[in-house]
Amino acid sequence: VREARPLILTIAQRLRSNSPVGAAGIARLRALLANGTGPCYAPSHPDALITELQAVADLLDAHN
Repeated sequence: VREARPLILTIAQRLRSNSPVGAAGIARLRALLANGTGPCYAPSHPDALITELQAVADLLDAHN
């Protein structure tokens, strides 16, 4: 989680902004947070959380 902190903060800032976000990004973020065996909560590949968060960030920006 420490290594993913900058991306977490970027996503949090994006969600707080008044700009529209992609629904697929919100859905993927909710799934990531709800998955108790996913990279947020369980040991996995070192880059798994960053990879998943980058996908969320990309989908948040794909609102068109």
